[in-house]
Amino acid sequence: MKTDPARFYGPASALPLGTGILLRDCVIATPHPTEVRFQTGVGLGLVLTHECDIDQNNQRHFNDLFLVCPIIPLDRFCARCEQEEGLGSWGGILPQIASQNVHRAMYLPPIHNPQTCPEMEGGGIIYLNHMSSCAVHWITDPPTQAVCSLTAESLRAFDVKLQNHLLRPKAVQLLFSR
Repeated sequence: MKTDPARFYGPASALPLGTGILLRDCVIATPHPTEVRFQTGVGLGLVLTHECDIDQNNQRHFNDLFLVCPIIPLDRFCARCEQEEGLGSWGGILPQIASQNVHRAMYLPPIHNPQTCPEMEGGGIIYLNHMSSCAVHWITDPPTQAVCSLTAESLRAFDVKLQNHLLRPKAVQLLFSR
């Protein structure tokens, strides 16, 4: 990793719900594997929406939803790869993700206190092509659901990753006008 894993996370207890918070029990929509529809589940997610845009004390339109990126626990990712492609099949992609060579994914190191979040004992992966909306009112107990927060350094690394993924130049030239 290019960022120091020991300085990757900080406490979330004094922070409002917003960018960089890792949440448990977050409602996440995922494409159904065989049907043309979404299904929902509950899991870990990284909040992408700025805190002022979802603060329920701000009397403004469009503050009822926030954007979240689901976190795939590393153990689950490796098990799924082995189930679909065979033993050790994750060995080729995982070092590339951890080295930040894969634009659409980011490795999250293990949380320093595994009792806080056992599902992140081995770390996790954020798949940047999978972002989901979640209703603010579904987060019923933010102090309990907020596992931790990214530190300023790791949030900058994530911002660079997100900016590169979403805003890099197109591979083909576009016409200005016809």
